[in-house]
This record gives sequence, C-alpha cells and structure tokens, in this order.
Amino acid sequence: MECIFHDKVVSSHINIFSTSYRFVNFSILITASMLFNQ
Repeated sequence: MECIFHDKVVSSHINIFSTSYRFVNFSILITASMLFNQ
C-alpha cells in the first residue's frame, strides 16, 4: 500500500516538473523572439 502511494507521489512530482520545464522553455522562446524583433 505504501509503495503504491509513493509511486503516485513520485509520478505527480515528475508531471509537475515536466510542466514547469515546458513553461520555462516557452517563456524563454517568447523573450528571445521579443528581443530579436526589436
């Protein structure tokens, strides 16, 4: 039971990390395109 709960916690942490990683990449792309347009 504890192993299943631990696996769910780890998978949710991985999902949060990948989502924030994508958001950071997206904001970096927007910032770079704004700098290049100036």
